[in-house]
Amino acid sequence: LPIWSLDPTFLALAGLAKTDIAPTLFFFLALLAFEKSKKTPTLPNAVKAGLLAALAVNSKFYCLVLVPVYLVLETLDYLRKENVLFLEQRRKEIRDRWIHGGGAFLVATVLFYLPATLFLPGHRQPFYYFFEKFGEDLAFAGRPFPVFFLGTGSLESHWYYLPVAFLLKEPIPFLFFFLTALALAFRGKISLPAWQWVAPVLFFTALLPSLNLGVRYLLPAYPFFFLIAGRSEEHTSELQSLRHL
Repeated sequence: LPIWSLDPTFLALAGLAKTDIAPTLFFFLALLAFEKSKKTPTLPNAVKAGLLAALAVNSKFYCLVLVPVYLVLETLDYLRKENVLFLEQRRKEIRDRWIHGGGAFLVATVLFYLPATLFLPGHRQPFYYFFEKFGEDLAFAGRPFPVFFLGTGSLESHWYYLPVAFLLKEPIPFLFFFLTALALAFRGKISLPAWQWVAPVLFFTALLPSLNLGVRYLLPAYPFFFLIAGRSEEHTSELQSLRHL
């Protein structure tokens, strides 16, 4: 929590890049709701996950990354099960959860979108503005844009822009804990739940070819970075407690 509330990049962009704060919140909450719906496969939990996913996607289209994230998490969880009878029950739970969650997502998207466009021109095609905005975002991502990177201004984007920007903008203590946690996880000293690393990895990878327009596009991955860094601090505290014993 201290890392989350005092991170300078997150605090600065909360005032400068306000349109990226809501999707950051909804992206994180949608993942939490999805995990809860897997552990407790009930109709309300599935609907809640679908509603939060709709809020995230309708806040920013880049939150569509939630779809492959959900699929990967579902697959990893499914592959860990070995009992045949349990797998059959699991398949039914997965089917029901995706039907209920997907239905809630579609209904919520319609309800969020349509009232805001009732009095706009061309409402004879209700989702015209929705798909027009989606097309504009795709076109924007594909055209050159003036960027400034490592002391040079150009129209060229670099796949390594976001990793470099992240390393340059984050405080050294946070980077220390974050990289230490990754090293501990790689060595098997700590275990990271799949949802804590799958989401940021896929989101980060999806953004690598994007325009170099700022680290603000990476904000939805930040809550997961904070959680991973916190695991390192937690592990250090446990070792210190053992030494005192």
